[in-house]
Amino acid sequence: MVFWLIAAALLAFILFLLLQAMVASPQAVSAVEEDVAFFKAQDAEIDRQLAAGMMDEADARNAKAEAARRLLALTRQAAPVERADSRRVRIARIAVAVALPALALPIYLKLGAPDLPAQPFASRTDLNRGQVDLARMIERLEAHLASSPDDAKAHELAFPVFMRTGRYDSALASAQRLIELQGPSAERFTSLAEAAMFAAQGEVTPEVRSALDKALALDPKLPRARFYDGIAAMQDGKRDQALAILKALEADLPEGAEKRAVAAQIARMSEPPASAAEALRAQPKEQQDQSIRAMVDGLESRLSASGGNSEEWLKLVRALGVLGEKQRAAAALKSARAALAADPSALSQLTDIARQYSLEQGAQP
Repeated sequence: MVFWLIAAALLAFILFLLLQAMVASPQAVSAVEEDVAFFKAQDAEIDRQLAAGMMDEADARNAKAEAARRLLALTRQAAPVERADSRRVRIARIAVAVALPALALPIYLKLGAPDLPAQPFASRTDLNRGQVDLARMIERLEAHLASSPDDAKAHELAFPVFMRTGRYDSALASAQRLIELQGPSAERFTSLAEAAMFAAQGEVTPEVRSALDKALALDPKLPRARFYDGIAAMQDGKRDQALAILKALEADLPEGAEKRAVAAQIARMSEPPASAAEALRAQPKEQQDQSIRAMVDGLESRLSASGGNSEEWLKLVRALGVLGEKQRAAAALKSARAALAADPSALSQLTDIARQYSLEQGAQP
């Protein structure tokens, strides 16, 4: 309905402009009319001079007669003035007003689609074609891996794609499957450690540490393994050891992007240490929210997959309550109680958190 109202308004505006242009221009004063006005003024001037005694009656009669003869002669010589035909103008205006919508409406009903749902601009252009193609490729890749889980080449192709698109759990599964299919190697264990670290939101978990140790045992000089080993040492609070690992790596690398990346990491580690809370507060509000949700999501995924200690479970349930995710918090509460059934103190704290954020009520159907 809104579309038709807008279309009608546009049509009315266009018709107004067209019809206004067809209105006849005001008729110009003809040359004869100008002469008549001039001689009327001359006749008045003769009367004024007669009344003032500047001219006698005989001269006045003669002057008026001469003026009249001149006016008569000019009138006979003048060509007739062309006037606008008002009847023809009215007919033309009516024809335009009727013909324009009469022609436009059938054409639009045949070629247009007024009932078509609205489409965002991006979906009607090629601007997002790359993203669409990538999404389709990933869907086909995942379908192939589901039907052919032993295709090592497909897992090799899938791993970097999953990492670049943020599908870290899928990348972790492919890294694990490659080790099973092709056997252990320093590169494969490093890929496993990398995927596990990203899946844990950058945290060096025991799984990451184990994979790194295996990679370095097979190839102590592997740059990628040494880089993540330095990151792990930093997270363990061994700042000097982490800097020593990365500085040795920087010295061994040739000039290029990898060497610059290691140098940048060394520069960040060399800055005065700041707490995670301080780093988070330094971010813009929108980025803070995203960072918090990302950390909570990573913690939830890790605890669901491999469990955790009481502090981690309490942190997860409390964080979900603060974020207002009551359904997720209620589900996490149930899982936490099952995991910490043998810890009365933790169960008591979970009950307090559930009461604080009304999770027991939110858990009910």
